[in-house]
Amino acid sequence: MLAVGAAIAVLVGGIPTAAAAPETRRRITVAPPSSASSKVNAKTAPALPAPTSVVVTAGDGANTITWSVTVRTALAVYVFRSRSAGGPWALLTPKGVRGAARYVDPVPEPGTWYYIVARGVKSGIPINASTPAGNDRVSIARVLGPAGGRIEAANGALELDVPEGALVTTETITIEQVSGQRSAGVLLLAPVYACGPDPMLRAVGTFCNDRGIECQVSMETMMPCGVGVCMGCAVKLRAADGDGYRYVRACREGPVFAAEDVLWD
Repeated sequence: MLAVGAAIAVLVGGIPTAAAAPETRRRITVAPPSSASSKVNAKTAPALPAPTSVVVTAGDGANTITWSVTVRTALAVYVFRSRSAGGPWALLTPKGVRGAARYVDPVPEPGTWYYIVARGVKSGIPINASTPAGNDRVSIARVLGPAGGRIEAANGALELDVPEGALVTTETITIEQVSGQRSAGVLLLAPVYACGPDPMLRAVGTFCNDRGIECQVSMETMMPCGVGVCMGCAVKLRAADGDGYRYVRACREGPVFAAEDVLWD
């Protein structure tokens, strides 16, 4: 019993001092990465490709810039603006643009503006930037009502004043460019076809005539007989030789006429 009790005492009280294992200490040294390997990693880090397909569209008082990014699209890009294709460039988006490939820039004044889109910026300098793109393309869609209004393209190439009362209801005025620039920087636009009350047709026709844009207007004149007998739908046009005027019947020769031929007085 004594021998068993002694054995229990040793197990409960702990390991006898004479049987304790000697303490062992180990020193572990963690070496920092060498500067050489850091430099190699920095040099071999792949650069992000510059944005492509940058297009600038001149709208009503603002330019819309679109672009394409194919690598790491979630990262921010930065939009810059300048009066010259060669800079200097002003950063428009200090926080970058994320989640979209589109930016609208309300310009301080109409005129020619150039833009680049960069994958980075350092001290205000663009990094991995696209080639410059100018705002020589026009696309405008503006809602106007009876109060009228003024439409002016952001590149200064187009101005349209719609007088009060020219529109009876609220309408969307759309202006689209279908070609590039002609000589002397004049924009070539699609022909304009207009219908509506005479005051609106006169405003649209005058605007197009002043800018050399082809325009045809549909005259909404009364046609009492509709067969060309009563002459109640006569429209006053410029004479074919440019000297004087003539009357034609809207029901027979019209109702669509070239705006440059219509005499509105």
